[in-house]
Amino acid sequence: MINLVWLKRDLRVFDHKPLYEACNNGRPTLILYVVEPEYWQLPDTSERQFQFVKESLLSLAEQLQLLGGTLTIRQGDIIEILEKIHQHIAIATLYCHQETGNTWTFARDLRVIAWCKERHVTYEEYRQQAVFRGKVNRDKWQQQAEDWLQSDCLPAPSKINPLLQQHSGIALLNDYLGNDSNSAPKPQLGGLKAAQQTLNSFFNHRIDNYLFGISSPVKAVNSSSRLSPYLAYGVLSLRDVLQQTLALNVDSKRNKSGFLSRLYWHSHFVQKLESEPLYAERAVHASLIDMRASEFDPQRFELWAHGNTGVPFIDACMRMLITTGWINFRMRAMLMAFSSYHLWLDWQIICSKTCHSIYRL
Repeated sequence: MINLVWLKRDLRVFDHKPLYEACNNGRPTLILYVVEPEYWQLPDTSERQFQFVKESLLSLAEQLQLLGGTLTIRQGDIIEILEKIHQHIAIATLYCHQETGNTWTFARDLRVIAWCKERHVTYEEYRQQAVFRGKVNRDKWQQQAEDWLQSDCLPAPSKINPLLQQHSGIALLNDYLGNDSNSAPKPQLGGLKAAQQTLNSFFNHRIDNYLFGISSPVKAVNSSSRLSPYLAYGVLSLRDVLQQTLALNVDSKRNKSGFLSRLYWHSHFVQKLESEPLYAERAVHASLIDMRASEFDPQRFELWAHGNTGVPFIDACMRMLITTGWINFRMRAMLMAFSSYHLWLDWQIICSKTCHSIYRL
């Protein structure tokens, strides 16, 4: 019998509880990432995100190899792949992180849980953010978040007992199975090396201009942390980054506290989606639901989406987003506000036509 570590948005070895626990009971461990074609054809995924995931997985494969482990990539439906593995060699325990994604990923996770129950496979799921499933008392969330975020990080396993002796299926990452061509000519690179370089440059000097520069699309390129994709895909541990920030000795306490606040906001807003998933699908205020759905102007949308509205500042920000796959938070909010208020475009339809699911710090 084996352990199976199912990777989703947790592409690292440090502070990775599923991997840590799987390596502690002596069974051979299969570390699995599944390229799910249906997922990559959703409206909130894109080729540029897949490229980032690919780079991060290749980096993870190198990290695992140093620990004696291997990475297995498969392509297809997760249940069909788990069934094939289980028929070949019985899975004793499936380890994974809790994910707050979209309706599709939540339904996928429920299918996996049901499969494990049916096959008598133990299912162990751990949190990697200060996000709590089920009924949450919002008055007590802050303290719960503090307790979890300041709890000890887990080390990388000292040794992995791999089921397979070499990486398997890595070539499957060469084929993007989505139905878009939304790539960025000048994106941030994925992987641990790029993540560490970004973190170090921010802590060593860029944080000195954090609060002063994060509002400007020009200054924010360097003043923002630029860590959000590494946190979104779990290349870095949110808990570890927060604890490193707490220990940081910087000239300006305001810059440090400003960044710390936004690290907490990360989990705060994800918790909103965890507790109220319909926020991603309909207006919060009932009177605004479907208010503009029948008035959508596709020509206005195309002009906005390609940075051709004729409003220079709007178009410059959109073209920056297209080129780099990144825009600072306030300009992202401005782009959405302009589309909703000035162009009278329904935000739900816009969300179904654009890929913007990486949370930006």
